[in-house]
Amino acid sequence: MNRSQATEVPVGLDRVGGRIRNLVIAVFALAVTIVCWSLSSPPLSTQDENWHIANIWCARGPDEGHCIERNFATATAKYNYAPPMCAHRNALQPARCATPSDISTIGPLFSPDGNYPSTYRELMHRFISSDGALSILRMKLFNGAIFVLIIALLLYGAPLKVARAAVTALAVTLIPFSIWLVDSINPSGWGISGVFGMWASVSALVHSRFGKSSEETQSRSQQAALIGVFLLS
Repeated sequence: MNRSQATEVPVGLDRVGGRIRNLVIAVFALAVTIVCWSLSSPPLSTQDENWHIANIWCARGPDEGHCIERNFATATAKYNYAPPMCAHRNALQPARCATPSDISTIGPLFSPDGNYPSTYRELMHRFISSDGALSILRMKLFNGAIFVLIIALLLYGAPLKVARAAVTALAVTLIPFSIWLVDSINPSGWGISGVFGMWASVSALVHSRFGKSSEETQSRSQQAALIGVFLLS
C-alpha cells in the first residue's frame, strides 16, 4: 500500500467534514453580525422600545432600584432608567442626543389590567442592572444568541436541500428588518425566531423521513438537533 492510499479519506467522511467546517464558518459569521448589530443599535432604536422598556423594568411591579410605580388605571409605568434617546427627535431640534434630564421615565404599559403575557418581560427583567444601557445590551445579546442557536442546530441537523433553502430564505429576509427585531428587546423577535425554526425543523424532519436519498443518511444527533429546534421554537 502506497502513502496516497494509506492517507486517502473516505468520500463520506470528507463530505461530513466539509459540511461541519462550513457550518462553523456560517454560525460564527452570524454570531459576529448579531454582536455588531447589538453594539451599533442604541436604546430606543427599535420599534416601540419605550413600551418594552417600561414593561420590562416594571415586570414585577414596584421594587427598589428598578420600578418606581406601575399604574394599571392609567396604563403607565414610572421607572428609574432614562435612555440617551437619539431617535424619534423633532426634525427642527438640533442634531444631538437627548440628555437624561430631557427624557421622561414614564412609559406606557401594554395592558391596563395587567393581563398581557408576562413570561418574556419577567425573563428580560433578570438582566437589569444599575447600568440601563448595559442591561439592554445583555437582553439583545441573549435574544440574538437564541436565534444563533436555532440556526446552528438547524444547519447541523437538516438535510442539505433543506439547509440550503433555509439559508437562502434567511439571507433574503434577515437584513435589515428581521435582524432589527431578532436582535432587540422586542418580543416579536422571539416570534420571528420561533416561526423560522418551527417551519425549517418540521420541513427537515419530513424530508429526512420521506425524502431521504441513499447518499445522505441522518444520525441520531442530527435528528435530536432538529427536535431541539422544534421544541425551542
